Amino acid sequence: MRSLFVLFIILCSLSTQAQYATSFEGDTVVSKSYIRSLKHKVYLIRAAAFNCQLEQSQLLHSFRIDSLINTEAHELVVKTLSRQLLPIRVQTFKMDKKHVQKLQLRDQYYTLKGNLVYEESWLCNPAGTPTKLTSRQRFLLDEQERQVTFIFERWDENGHWARKVMKYYDEKGAELPPRMYPIDPDEFWD
Repeated sequence: MRSLFVLFIILCSLSTQAQYATSFEGDTVVSKSYIRSLKHKVYLIRAAAFNCQLEQSQLLHSFRIDSLINTEAHELVVKTLSRQLLPIRVQTFKMDKKHVQKLQLRDQYYTLKGNLVYEESWLCNPAGTPTKLTSRQRFLLDEQERQVTFIFERWDENGHWARKVMKYYDEKGAELPPRMYPIDPDEFWD
């Protein structure tokens, strides 16, 4: 079902691109915002496909789910364990002091050998549902599953790149750390 949905999105994005290109005569002038929106569609498709792979791996190899409440840190930790009892997904919910409401979620996926490959951070709405993505990291591993590098994305409260942090570095005249550079969506999911 998901593959049909992804295929539908691809076809829609291709058809809109064709309509846009044929609406001009002679040289086609394409705005940056249009290119950005196309990249965003590709990015969403790739993100959905990658998350689908992670979820399929989890379904195939999961053995049981453990959960515990860390009262000192005000966290609810939900672990999905493999048959070898290694965590393949760890969801950490930051709770309020009464341990009633979920405030934030850190969602981590691991390989079957226990190496971290993907992490997302979310803010939760009053009902405790994750609604706003704040950061995302993808860890790239070599053949021996050693971490080679990671790609980091972060958004501000309006869903844009962390402009406040960039502005801070700009005002101080300091060089921006590489992890804060905006990245091409195509690079993130390749």
